[in-house]
Amino acid sequence: MNPIDLYPLAVKFPEKLKSESGIEFNQISLENIKKGKIKPEDFRIKKETLKLQGEIAEAAGMNQLAENFKRASELVDLNDDEIIKIYNALRPKRSTKNQLLKIADELEKRYGAVKNAQFIREAVEAYQIRGLLKQDT
Repeated sequence: MNPIDLYPLAVKFPEKLKSESGIEFNQISLENIKKGKIKPEDFRIKKETLKLQGEIAEAAGMNQLAENFKRASELVDLNDDEIIKIYNALRPKRSTKNQLLKIADELEKRYGAVKNAQFIREAVEAYQIRGLLKQDT
């Protein structure tokens, strides 16, 4: 089956959609939230769902969106504090070249987040050209 035939997943194959905690897509409702059956962690998307969304986007010719989904799938295992730390580090003039390269190496080695590591390394190159790196003190 062509991945594009799965779109939209929530309509055609809701059984393929589960949260990271195992809650099925059709169980996530305002009523279940009010009853306390759904917790904030039940909203975390599974890595496999993001990868599948990437395959669908790629099959539809939306290559940039596909890459975004693939990078997102690599970040599922990071906690919120780590994500915010990386986000802040990537803001202009917040990090040195070495600090960003260290983050890229950690993402690749610790989490297998190869696409995100490459993205940060590319950002380092762009930041160097545009003068957006923090200078070593």
